[in-house]
Amino acid sequence: MRIAKDDVGEKDFPRFSLAREYTLAGALIITRKILKYLAALLNSNCAKRYFKTIVPILDNGGYQISQQYVESLPIPKIPAAEQLPFIRLVDCILASKASNPSADVADWEKEIDHLVYSLYGLAESEITAIEEASKWKTAEETKII
Repeated sequence: MRIAKDDVGEKDFPRFSLAREYTLAGALIITRKILKYLAALLNSNCAKRYFKTIVPILDNGGYQISQQYVESLPIPKIPAAEQLPFIRLVDCILASKASNPSADVADWEKEIDHLVYSLYGLAESEITAIEEASKWKTAEETKII
């Protein structure tokens, strides 16, 4: 199993995927024993906020996330037992998406976000700032019709 994401996202923040898929040239692939824990962290609002502050924004409104940005994210090393809540939630998301690709997994994603906030020991004001900043809006989505 691996985590893979295309190097360039169009209009939206690229997702880090555990799916078995082919990737294009320029893809970032991570292989480790703790992939589900990493996938949870990399797809969290904390990571989005972090990447949003350091990653170049492309002309199309997408983000180019290369290896250097992922490696610079401070990922806490925690015992395997403490990774289990993250892994269980990722398993729920993967199972739900496997049976229904358009399944709503927002509640599980929010649970992961709260686990990550606790992991980093964030204050309520920091959490609010992260959640506001992690709303990835494109110019098209913010147009008033």
